[in-house]
Amino acid sequence: MRQPVFFLSVLLVLWIAGASYWCLCKIRYDCKEAVAPTVAVPDTTDTLAPTPEQLLLSSVEKALKVKETNVTDDELPLAAAMPVFSPENIKTDDDLKVVNGIGPKIAQLPNNRGITTWKALSETSPSYLTAILHEDGGERFRIHNPASWPHQALLLHEGRWDEFRELREKLWTGSR
Repeated sequence: MRQPVFFLSVLLVLWIAGASYWCLCKIRYDCKEAVAPTVAVPDTTDTLAPTPEQLLLSSVEKALKVKETNVTDDELPLAAAMPVFSPENIKTDDDLKVVNGIGPKIAQLPNNRGITTWKALSETSPSYLTAILHEDGGERFRIHNPASWPHQALLLHEGRWDEFRELREKLWTGSR
């Protein structure tokens, strides 16, 4: 009586092993024939991102082109709307709101990250400032471009008021 039970047990184990092997072979065969979807990745090795200096230069050139065009009577109120800058108007040293493009709400974002002085702002990359705007400020701050903020802060930190005034006027007229 033991022999038929043992024989049937061995037969059952072999049948299960064979079925498992067949399933694995079938899966392997199906996987070889299946084509994996491919995603085209653009090659960006030969394109370089513009440096902060190039971004600043392009924005200044754009501002110069705008300034060279003739101003009509309709545009005169816009030129008059630009705030007058003088070092005496600055209430405190290292006020980030003096930089063109930084208002009270935007000034809080770098302050929260430890950027509280003109020197610290001048040593910060525009890409990091953009990341601060996007991460801390959210969607409503994505429109702002901090490319010129470090250069403006450097001029302020070094006390080059005339250069800062000229750059600020160029940026103001170019951004409108």
